[in-house]
Amino acid sequence: MKKRVISGMIFCFLISCLITGCETKKKVVTATKQSNDTKKDSVATEENSEDKTYSVGEAVTVQGEKTKLEFTITDYGSFYNGHSPAMIYIKYHAKNLGKNAEIIGQNNFSIYADDYAVNNTTLEDSMYGPTSDDVELASGKMANGIFFAQVDTEEVATLEVKINDQKTYVLQHRKSGNLQNTESQDTENNNSNDDYDDTSDTDDSEYILPNSDSEYVSTDEIDELSARDKRLAINEIYARHGRKFDNAEIREYFESQSWYDGTIDAEDFDESVLNKYEQANIKKIADSQ
Repeated sequence: MKKRVISGMIFCFLISCLITGCETKKKVVTATKQSNDTKKDSVATEENSEDKTYSVGEAVTVQGEKTKLEFTITDYGSFYNGHSPAMIYIKYHAKNLGKNAEIIGQNNFSIYADDYAVNNTTLEDSMYGPTSDDVELASGKMANGIFFAQVDTEEVATLEVKINDQKTYVLQHRKSGNLQNTESQDTENNNSNDDYDDTSDTDDSEYILPNSDSEYVSTDEIDELSARDKRLAINEIYARHGRKFDNAEIREYFESQSWYDGTIDAEDFDESVLNKYEQANIKKIADSQ
């Protein structure tokens, strides 16, 4: 009798161990599967992060093996700088989130216009100031900066800035950037084109902004202009001083105006001839584009 009881107890014990072992194995398998799923989700998140683009004002973090930096592009715009062709300025804010000191400057940024790389341009002087020098940021320290590039925003559809080859800002994105090939834009601006052909005896009729050389233009005046008119209004200020233009459409437009006398090549034009009203109006119109 005792042998049967003992045998039964041993049998029950073995069955219990077997069941417990199976449940443990099941938990291990489940935990392993959950861990793998978590890794997959993490990989997917990283992949999505790589594809993400950012806009002006958004902060991004870039990392290296021993570095961690935060950048924010705070502003950008287009302008003309003396004898130079159309330019862009890009302002940024940087913060060192790592433990080691880091050198920060325009070399942290790569510019692409319609997917073509554009070299940064160092300016010693402009209406926005000079190109910022590289600075050494200690851990936790911050700096603001500005840099420039030779880009005509009217001639490109997409303008991107990549930081440390990791994060991408899209500053401009539209279907077409070529002023001469935007038929829809020409159609939209038919009324404006009629103004260009105006043969009125009044001198002011031949100007887009007749007083841009003698007073500050208002926001309302600028808002009434089309994108094409804004570009011509900026160049109208230069044209008053006899600047020539390389762009065929702009050149043909001003040569059709009775008041225009182009005598100064673009590379020889000295922007110091512009008065305070003209300089301010160029910036204001450019910022509205």
